[in-house]
Amino acid sequence: MHSKVRHFKGRKLLISTHALFCAVWLGGAISALLVLFTKNNPASAEELTTTIAILKLIENSLIIPGALGSFTTGFLMGLLTEWGFFKHRWVIFKWIATGIAMLNGGFLLDKSVIGMITVSNAQGLVAIHDSAYQSFYHTATTCGLINLSINLALFMVSFLKPWENKKADVGILGVLPGRSSDTTKNQV
Repeated sequence: MHSKVRHFKGRKLLISTHALFCAVWLGGAISALLVLFTKNNPASAEELTTTIAILKLIENSLIIPGALGSFTTGFLMGLLTEWGFFKHRWVIFKWIATGIAMLNGGFLLDKSVIGMITVSNAQGLVAIHDSAYQSFYHTATTCGLINLSINLALFMVSFLKPWENKKADVGILGVLPGRSSDTTKNQV
């Protein structure tokens, strides 16, 4: 038996807003990595300071609002649409992956960028040779790559919805292919 599809006024707007926040989050992740990889050998202390300031700006204006907006609109979609929170495996995957990405970004990536700021403010251009700065830089790039990978996976799962419903998809006769009717009676 199919569940009743929940349609409400503003459903398309909610889904579109969710997609927009996801795109902002993904765009921020790509932008931050581009800055990290293309500006990793600054010519002056001012260039180093500006590069890190740009990273912090991307984090504060794209990554954090995109992540929070994605989480909030995802929560509302779970509450207000037929997808629910735990009804589909792809939705469960998205909740877990979003949580990992938000924790990774909130704890590791943010702390690394703040660490880069602290060391570069204290040492200037010499900071790029400092072991603490290098550690913060490598942690930021690793966390950024992890978040980009997670965001790309979230996009793919959103569009492909690769896993079937948690409840077994029962055929016309009420029997799963390759199983006898006795084993599926309790599953329906």
